[in-house]
Amino acid sequence: GINAIYIDFCKAFDTVVHDKLLLKLKFYGISGHLHNCIEAFLSNTTNWERPNSVLVNSGVPQGSVLGPTLFMLYINYLCDHIKSNCVLFADDVKLFKTT
Repeated sequence: GINAIYIDFCKAFDTVVHDKLLLKLKFYGISGHLHNCIEAFLSNTTNWERPNSVLVNSGVPQGSVLGPTLFMLYINYLCDHIKSNCVLFADDVKLFKTT
């Protein structure tokens, strides 16, 4: 049999911290002009963090073609730390294990 868990991250795209994402992109070998273009793409995305009402540089644009890919790169490390099979698609995760 197969045991499976499906996870849908709430407000997932809003939680992506730009500085951390940009570091992860460099880790994956994305640098130079492409890195600069992605940084410019993200520069128009900010959110208010409560309760302190502080403006933070986070989030990837919802409805954009690049948003789901950037989010998956942001959380890709999760699959390295889980002891079951892991499938990522946009803000959805499927964990499964055969028994």
